[in-house]
Amino acid sequence: MAIFTPVWCLLDAGIVYSNKEKVKKKPDKSVEGRTVGGWFINFIKGYAGIATLFTFYELILLYLTGWVYMPHLILALGLLFVPLPIYLSLLTIPSIVLLDISSKNRIKYIRSIARTLGIKDYVQISFEKVEKTA
Repeated sequence: MAIFTPVWCLLDAGIVYSNKEKVKKKPDKSVEGRTVGGWFINFIKGYAGIATLFTFYELILLYLTGWVYMPHLILALGLLFVPLPIYLSLLTIPSIVLLDISSKNRIKYIRSIARTLGIKDYVQISFEKVEKTA
């Protein structure tokens, strides 16, 4: 959550970018408009997935080696490992509540930082149907 919380703040603030100026002279390229937070999520979700795989591998390895060396460890790990998704969900509830309470101040803070970086324009992204040219 520590990695994804700043990305969620960027998504809430609604900061977007577009390549419209870059593709103006290249008719074969399409215009892309995306959120900055969405770009970061695509960037780090692969790392989070790999870390999750390694963590589960370590837990299962610990579980299997515990069977050989400490049979009583199996019961303890079983009680922890089976309801682990429930434990993790319960542990995230306070942070989600705090993020929800602080959303207006957080959005205002992120947008003030964006203004100091030169991101000042407000945009509205819309889709319109255009006639196909040959």
